[in-house]
Amino acid sequence: MKLTIKLLVLLTVFGVVGAVAGCSSSDGEPASLGSQISTPSLATMPASQPSVAVSPTISRRSEPLTATAPKTNSQPAVGSQVQTPSVRKQPVTHPVHTPFPLNEADQKNADKFRKHHPQDTPSAPPVGDLPYKPDGSISPPIPDLPSLVAPVAQASEVWEPVKYDSQFRSLGVVTAHDVDVLELADGSYRAYYAVEDRKIMSSGSQDGLTWVKDPGVRISNVAFPNAVLLDNGDVRLFYQDGMSIGSSISSDNGITFTKESGLRVSLGFINGVNLNNLGAPSTIRLSDGTYRMYFRGGIEDSTFWNGQQSYVFSASSLDALEFTVDPGIRVNPSQFNDGGTGAPPGYGRDKIHWIDGNDATLEPDGSVQLYFFSGFCFGLCMAISEDGLEFNNYEQVMSELVTPMNELAGGNGRIPGDPSILRTSNDQRMMYFGQGGHDVEPRELWGVYIAKIKN
Repeated sequence: MKLTIKLLVLLTVFGVVGAVAGCSSSDGEPASLGSQISTPSLATMPASQPSVAVSPTISRRSEPLTATAPKTNSQPAVGSQVQTPSVRKQPVTHPVHTPFPLNEADQKNADKFRKHHPQDTPSAPPVGDLPYKPDGSISPPIPDLPSLVAPVAQASEVWEPVKYDSQFRSLGVVTAHDVDVLELADGSYRAYYAVEDRKIMSSGSQDGLTWVKDPGVRISNVAFPNAVLLDNGDVRLFYQDGMSIGSSISSDNGITFTKESGLRVSLGFINGVNLNNLGAPSTIRLSDGTYRMYFRGGIEDSTFWNGQQSYVFSASSLDALEFTVDPGIRVNPSQFNDGGTGAPPGYGRDKIHWIDGNDATLEPDGSVQLYFFSGFCFGLCMAISEDGLEFNNYEQVMSELVTPMNELAGGNGRIPGDPSILRTSNDQRMMYFGQGGHDVEPRELWGVYIAKIKN
């Protein structure tokens, strides 16, 4: 009986064990005893299983980038490092200085310039000396001139290029620059100008608008011509000679010149400044019969935009031959310490210390007007002085946005340079100014253009 009971118990145990074994092996091969049961890898999960992915986000307030796991259909094993996506640094957009005039006619030219030079809107408000503000309520843009300079819309006189049959009037000589125009004894006009290779050439005119080039070269190896008519009818031509100022004389109506000995003004220490580059002389005869020459004095320095620090000085003479430098400085760019620079990136206010191409006129009331271009004017400026020595009033008289190069070359090389004002014996006025030079294209547009007072 006991043996029978034991056999029944064993049969019952074997039946239970077999049922359990059959259930555990219904989805595959039976596992061997002692083997571990492995969990399925997340990498082999069916595609229907959704994965969680978050893209890198950039704060609108320029906060640091928040790196998160890259989007993928698999998750790394526990304990592995999560590789964050590399974030490419966006290039910085440097705003380009583009001063805009206030008057309607010049604003149309500004629109043309923007069409050729589209600018990206900065993603954050710019800082420092920049030409425009990001505030959308400020419209239209205004010239970014120093506070000492009245913009063209407020100037006492405004100049604009002369057109005839929709063409800009010029001297018609490619690469002509640094012009000076003189009224001769017979009432005709002669323009002296520099061309490449430091040669001075000339053209003649009966009306100041139509010019005929004179044959030959007036003088070689000099630059920045400036002519005066002497009492005896001779023409004296001043110029930059070896970084000082020399002169030559002509007795045949300004065609054939003979070099005069000595220098009119020599480089070196002038009024406490050690100058190594003198140029751009402009000489007027005062009401008392004496002469005053205004000239640019520079300190060459490649770290400055335009390659030098420069100022305007003056010198006086009884005979237009022997000059004595006047005390002080006529125009010092360092006093214009606000406003935009107008310079390429990398040049701050302290690196645009230059003024050049000055030309002086004696006004009927005895005051002196000094025209020039500079690193703070964005066109042509004029300074006014009652005594010809102390210049305090500054005006922008021509915007760079109305120049031929701005219209014809899409803004390339649009800054007007080296103005020459012709005040005739019958009190008519015309301006001649340069365009182009250096690497400005197209080259065929280089030259001296003509301007008049805007009505």
